[in-house]
Amino acid sequence: MPATPTVYADESNSTGENLLDPAQAIFCAAGVYVDADLARGIVDDAVAQMPASLGEPKYTTLSKTPNGQSVLLKALSSLTDQTIRAYLTHKQFMVTAKMVDMLVEQLAFETGYNM
Repeated sequence: MPATPTVYADESNSTGENLLDPAQAIFCAAGVYVDADLARGIVDDAVAQMPASLGEPKYTTLSKTPNGQSVLLKALSSLTDQTIRAYLTHKQFMVTAKMVDMLVEQLAFETGYNM
């Protein structure tokens, strides 16, 4: 049986619970699934191309300079379509789903109905 994968998550400039923010009307959940050796190689290669004083390779820092953008493009080009998944939704629909989850589902469960 294959080892259970380790999943790492991070937010990316999200407005979080502010589901009606007109400046950020779309929510995106995305993930990359690669084996540990490939992930380590991509990160090590990115770090080797950056100044030693930069520290952890963060998108917000790298995206601001031409060299950083080049590092990001090289790292992203190492990934295949099979390793990347993204799910987009309009936050207005998340409001409805959250209302059902917080109000309707709980009441339904208490009356014996499992949604």
